[in-house]
Amino acid sequence: MLKIFIMNKKILIIAVFVLLLAGCSAPQKVNTQPTNNTDNQEMSTSSNEDMIESSSSDESLVLDNNGLNNFIPLSKGSYWLYRITGEERGESLVEGQEGPIIKTNEQFKVQVLDYAKRDSNLRAALLTGYPGLAKTTSTLIIVSEKNYYLVDGEETFRRIADLKDNLSGLEYGGNLLLPFPLTINKKFGCFGEPVERDDNYYCSWIESIKPADAKLFPNKTQYQISVHTNPDATSFYYVNNVGVTYFSYSHNGTLVEERWNLEKYFIAK
Repeated sequence: MLKIFIMNKKILIIAVFVLLLAGCSAPQKVNTQPTNNTDNQEMSTSSNEDMIESSSSDESLVLDNNGLNNFIPLSKGSYWLYRITGEERGESLVEGQEGPIIKTNEQFKVQVLDYAKRDSNLRAALLTGYPGLAKTTSTLIIVSEKNYYLVDGEETFRRIADLKDNLSGLEYGGNLLLPFPLTINKKFGCFGEPVERDDNYYCSWIESIKPADAKLFPNKTQYQISVHTNPDATSFYYVNNVGVTYFSYSHNGTLVEERWNLEKYFIAK
């Protein structure tokens, strides 16, 4: 079993998730856990018997038989079951005293409800949510097999799926999740501060790229995408052909933490 980490927060809406694609026809159990050292992120597991891995390369963004990009699995019916845990300081009931610590422990299923391909340059998937970013219906948009965007709701998906719609006025550029190719130290989606900052703050930042745990993901690569600001920090961990394996958000000044850990996934044929 494999335990995964995933980061988020209500304050920060920066994107980088994705989903998992392993080319398997039965639900895969996972339970991955990274160490505290984010520079040398490792995963440990008690069992990987249920894991079925592919050896396709993430560098060339290989397409499967359905024309779907293996880095982000979008087959209709695919799903990823996450365990969401977190802690937050509640409102104080007594003047001068700290409020109670409110803990979260729940499951959430991210599922592909529908898929549409407009042409070779535009396709989309309708999802039930996105790790760390949304628990409501969302549209994942892929443009020219390079840039991935997340948009709230299903209206954008319906427009892309409707071939009679000329897509006039369609907007999605402000919610960039993944800009391929993924290269170390690449910055994107910067906000609030100039891109020229030396500390990589206020941007989505590809912090590390290294081989994934060989026992869990042979011949695969792990990508850590982080967002740091003065008040908080967010991180997403991706494995090619698997997707977001961990998300985590933490606030530096107050007790606000949230983690999404992948427990099980299924990729439809």
